[in-house]
Amino acid sequence: MEEERSQAFTPIVTFILLGIIVLVFFIEIIVGDENDVDTILKLGGAYTPYILEKHEYYRLFTAMFLHFGINHLVSNCIALIAMGQYVEAYFGRVRYTIIYVLSGLAGSLLSVASDILSGTYPVAAGASGAICGLLGAMIILAIDKRTRRAFPLPRIIFALVMVLLPGFGKSNIAVYAHLGGLIGGFIIALIMYLISFRGADIYMEDNL
Repeated sequence: MEEERSQAFTPIVTFILLGIIVLVFFIEIIVGDENDVDTILKLGGAYTPYILEKHEYYRLFTAMFLHFGINHLVSNCIALIAMGQYVEAYFGRVRYTIIYVLSGLAGSLLSVASDILSGTYPVAAGASGAICGLLGAMIILAIDKRTRRAFPLPRIIFALVMVLLPGFGKSNIAVYAHLGGLIGGFIIALIMYLISFRGADIYMEDNL
């Protein structure tokens, strides 16, 4: 029975997010060049002067569904599938959605703060902040005694280093969006874990 229940689980929210991201990418192609900054800006890319001066706060949200080119899209989609299915199964669909969205917003906010401090204002886009939030949430799976055998903490730490380290010193990688998403995802997931929640029944040690 437990095995049947495990096999029956489908990460619906992860698939929906993937569908939205791919659909938005096709819209980018229709509107203009998906690699072009002006196209991304027109469709809702995060641009600090517009967010602060024009009060276009929606860009903090819309930017997480836009991508610069096919390589950017594919790498984020692979990461979303790789981590999203486990985080969604563990936390449940509603909590998973909250973690994803709030992590993306946290990444956007830290990126804006970084722009202000550095005095540089690139157009930012990508699901990386939200996806790093899922990686932050997976730390909970690594410390929960029911799931930590399948998700050992050293493996999660290695993944964190591999995600964050390449971005330092490279202007084309939004390292602060990654860092903001990671921290936001971990904090949100930790709060969920501590407040009357110990992991969704559908994905416990019997399913690993």
